[in-house]
Parts: sequence; structure tokens; C-alpha cells
Amino acid sequence: MNNDKQWLNELKAGDDVLIRGSRELSAQRIAKVDRTTATQVIVGNARYRRKDGFQMGLENSWYSVWLAPVTQEVRDALRCESMAKYINRADLSHLRLDQLTAIMKIIRGAG
Repeated sequence: MNNDKQWLNELKAGDDVLIRGSRELSAQRIAKVDRTTATQVIVGNARYRRKDGFQMGLENSWYSVWLAPVTQEVRDALRCESMAKYINRADLSHLRLDQLTAIMKIIRGAG
């Protein structure tokens, strides 16, 4: 927790943050800090408490939103998620049999 507090205290305008939510379907996203005060971190039109990273104004809600640090692991996971969604929606009907076979091998773990 000390590292979290230190990280939150060091945030400044222009820093990247990960916005996370407690709902399973909540989309995690990377955003830039717009500005900070002694007690708040402002990202877009939302305000987060600097002491714990939780969004202000949601205290009486069953849904929570909070800030987390952006690591390379986070960037890679979000990129993988985005690419998987893109591939899932892609129209593959124009691909040749050998191309589709190569994709199937990769998907099945044989490639």
C-alpha cells in the first residue's frame, strides 16, 4: 500500500493512469491526468481521491472506480484484449484456405 500511496502522491498532469472498475464488464482504459490538487487527481470530468485513488462521488454506490498505475504488463494486456476483439469481429471470408489454416493452427496452439 505504501507504493500505491507514493505513486498517487507523485501523479501530475500528463501522467498516464489506468482507470479500473469493480464491475466485471467494466472496460479498463488508460487515460491522462488533466490536473491535480493536494487532495485530488482529475481525469476528464472525474475526480479521484489522492489518498486511495477511488473516484469521488461514488461512496454510496455498489460500483467503484479507481486509479491504478500503468505498467508495460497493463499496456500489453489491454492491447491483447483490443486485438482479440478486433479479430473476433473481422470478416475472414476473403482469406484463402492456407491463410485460414495458419490462423487455426495459431488459435489451437499448434503454430
